[in-house]
Amino acid sequence: MGFAVDAGMDWYDNLLDYNQWFNAGLPVGPLQWKRLLDSTYRGNRNVAFLIYHPNLLPIANAYHTMTQNGQTAFEFYRWKTGWLDCWKLSRSKRKQLTQRMAIGEIVELEHRGEMFRFNSNYCYIRPDEIEDIVEQQKGTLCQLASTFDSVICLRVPIKEELLPTTHLNKRFEVLKESLEISWSRVKSALAKHVLFCHTAEGFELSHFHGHDTHLNETGNQHLRNQVRKTLEYAGKSDTLCRIDE
Repeated sequence: MGFAVDAGMDWYDNLLDYNQWFNAGLPVGPLQWKRLLDSTYRGNRNVAFLIYHPNLLPIANAYHTMTQNGQTAFEFYRWKTGWLDCWKLSRSKRKQLTQRMAIGEIVELEHRGEMFRFNSNYCYIRPDEIEDIVEQQKGTLCQLASTFDSVICLRVPIKEELLPTTHLNKRFEVLKESLEISWSRVKSALAKHVLFCHTAEGFELSHFHGHDTHLNETGNQHLRNQVRKTLEYAGKSDTLCRIDE
């Protein structure tokens, strides 16, 4: 949810004294979080703060496949760094954008003078695949959670969940259903380990970059306040170890 603003403006900056917490928040999977903590972290495990973002399951599933196949992320995603490859990709993406907008897979709208783009495939998982992925990740996630005295979970929305109903089409309705099922399954899997579970409130389109999935500076500030409130509600505003997606 960070990395789209200047250094010092991310939501976790000025949240707590850096001596109070350890940030294991990488866009990987529970297995990689566990390995990072086991190999690097030497402090107490009083509290873990899990920020639930719906890309948790798609990314965790991708890294699970990478690990099984012995692949790197560059091999799995077929990323390339050559300038010619990047130019070709940019050209292809522009062509695809026109096609995807024509079939309603991508929607654009103006909000308060800024154009916003919404992708109905972002974080989407077919409902019949969700249960399998949750079962695949449940053991590691619960094992990691069990190493902490308390686990606090905060669900944050993606921009697509804030698409006005006047612009909803079947594709975005299917996406919203998938997001709700994913959240329900993960919450159920972690139920016996989570002390406090809360859904972030008050997010608006203006908290996001128009053509990007990430929060802007205002959105980062809002998330910082939401994390503070959640810690206060849970009575755990002192020491924690943060794991976020």
